[in-house]
Amino acid sequence: MILEAEQLLVDSRTDTVYTKMTSTAFGIGQGGYDGPRGPSKPAVKPPDRRPDAVHTVKTTPEAALLYRLCGDYNPLHADDAFGQRAGFKGSILQGLGTWNMAAHGLLRELGGSHPGRLKSFGARFKSVVYPGDTLETRMWVVESQGGVDDVVFETVVKDDGRVAL
Repeated sequence: MILEAEQLLVDSRTDTVYTKMTSTAFGIGQGGYDGPRGPSKPAVKPPDRRPDAVHTVKTTPEAALLYRLCGDYNPLHADDAFGQRAGFKGSILQGLGTWNMAAHGLLRELGGSHPGRLKSFGARFKSVVYPGDTLETRMWVVESQGGVDDVVFETVVKDDGRVAL
C-alpha cells in the first residue's frame, strides 16, 4: 500500500498558497488486493562527476532524543532494545533529522545559509541513520536558470557508505 498526501499552507483571508508539502508513505505487505503493482517513480541519479559541493555533519548520540521534541515519540527512536527487536542494530534517527541535516547542508554550501534561497527540497529515504553516524551530503548543480540552481544530491552514511537519502 502506498499513501501519497499533499498539504497546502493557505492564508484563509486571501487564499494565497504559501507552501505545498507532499509526502509518500508505504505499508510493506499491506493493501489487501490482488491488483497490478503501480508504476515506480524514476530514481534520480547523480551525475558521473565529482560533486560541486560536499557537506559533512556528525550526528550526536542524543540526536534522536532531540528530534522527539518535534512530536515523534516512537520508541524506535529512543530505545535500543526496541530497535533491535525491529531488526536494527539499535534505535534509529528520525527521518526528519536526516532530512533536515541534508537540507541544511545544501543551504549552507550552495545557498550562503540564506533560507530564502531554498525553493524546493525533496528526497527519497533509502536507508536508516543511527545516532552518532556521520552524514555526507554530496551536491551537483545540474541546471541553472534565472539565478535558480537545480541541484541533485545524495546523503551517504560516511561510516559505511550506505545511501540514506
